[in-house]
Amino acid sequence: MESPPGSAGEASKILKAAIIGYGYMGEIRHQNVSRHSQLELLGICDPGQSGKLAGMNCKAYADYRDALK
Repeated sequence: MESPPGSAGEASKILKAAIIGYGYMGEIRHQNVSRHSQLELLGICDPGQSGKLAGMNCKAYADYRDALK
């Protein structure tokens, strides 16, 4: 029997995420994802921010379609 959404059985699942655009809101989204143990940041997509993304602990993508593969 499957656990209903939001139940304790679902709490152990990791949700994978990517951030598209790393301007002001992208930085806030990155902070929010980093705070939650149930979220895993796979990458950040922003061709104009490659230098800023180089030191991060995730992949940097120039094209969001590459992050979706």
